[in-house]
Amino acid sequence: MSVEEITQLLQNKKEQKRQLTIEIKQLEEMLITKKKEAKGPGIYEPGKYDASDVAYHRWRAMMNRCYNPKFWEALPTYEGCTVCDEWLHFQTYAEWFHTTCPGEPSMYDVDKDLLHPHNKIYSPETCEFLPHAINVLIKNDSGNNKYGCVGVTWDAQKKKFRVRFESQGEKISGGYHTDLESAQKAYIKLKKEKIQEAALQYQNQLTPRAFEALMVYEPKLQK
Repeated sequence: MSVEEITQLLQNKKEQKRQLTIEIKQLEEMLITKKKEAKGPGIYEPGKYDASDVAYHRWRAMMNRCYNPKFWEALPTYEGCTVCDEWLHFQTYAEWFHTTCPGEPSMYDVDKDLLHPHNKIYSPETCEFLPHAINVLIKNDSGNNKYGCVGVTWDAQKKKFRVRFESQGEKISGGYHTDLESAQKAYIKLKKEKIQEAALQYQNQLTPRAFEALMVYEPKLQK
């Protein structure tokens, strides 16, 4: 083999190596993107926000709730929920998240039910930012399913219905009642008062729309 042939062969090998390096890098980037994709049709594209951002964790959790059947086994109420087309794109969701959130993003949840009870669509029109403490407060409390209501349990020792729930880490008691109806009314009244108190406490950390909705919020009796 001549010097010219060896030189040409060496150049060809170097070119092949260069092409292979490019292909490997492309595959590695593709793998990273695929690993970051949420359950379902979500699209994670490189851009202004990345997977270390709090918005990404909120977006991924939302996609998981809507499109992961295993999640529905634990929380079946999320089955049938969907994400609007624009929010399927992570960068679009993240931009909305950071430009709309009224406070420190890590302290907020994105709630889909406050404005429209039993809502099944995550979108800018249907969702609101709520401080985590308030979001937990408006969620249904534990209850005795035998009576089909929340916030009310049966005390076998006293043979009465007991009203109790938590508000911002504080255990709230609505006393004991001889009949279920009066216990339910007591729960609704007390829970509504606590939600309004929390709304006033966090008013400066809420959007006007969220504050108004909380002030007229009607607690639910069923899970």
